[in-house]
Amino acid sequence: MSGQLLNVTRSILTVTGNANLSSWQAGKDALDVLGYAGVRFDFGLKVYVLQGVTSPDVTVKLYTSMYNDDNDGTWVLLGSFAQVTASNTTKTLSVTSGVLRYVKWKIEYTDMTLVSFEVLGVAW
Repeated sequence: MSGQLLNVTRSILTVTGNANLSSWQAGKDALDVLGYAGVRFDFGLKVYVLQGVTSPDVTVKLYTSMYNDDNDGTWVLLGSFAQVTASNTTKTLSVTSGVLRYVKWKIEYTDMTLVSFEVLGVAW
């Protein structure tokens, strides 16, 4: 069985910050996975650049919902990549249940001033 490529972030993204915060993907930019008949999704996170003050770290989480809006109350945690503390790092996440119609990312960070990352996936 061949997989279908998914691009959750649409391109390489750069997020800047200077505190312990988080950023959400806009609901309108969430990935619609309705057309993928797979029961398993394998996602990959690539952090190209991570810069920060003392000990920067980022955690990227994936959320799912039936609606592509910005109401955070309609989004359910699908899974979380392991914490990243350095540039040129990759992490993987496999999901076999709980995927609704849309998938979007949320990034949480500490002591980070800049991060460039991308989330891709395969639907099986």
